[in-house]
Amino acid sequence: MRNFLIGLFMGLVLATFAPGLAESARSGFDSGRELAGSAIESTGHTARP
Repeated sequence: MRNFLIGLFMGLVLATFAPGLAESARSGFDSGRELAGSAIESTGHTARP
């Protein structure tokens, strides 16, 4: 019964915050990609052929 309540609560939280989380994850991924790109450029290695 406790696991069901935890799952229900987590589902409710996920449903509430999912749009914001998706947006923040997308922007975080973009900034992480830019950071990785600048780090690669600064070390002299290139990710592009």
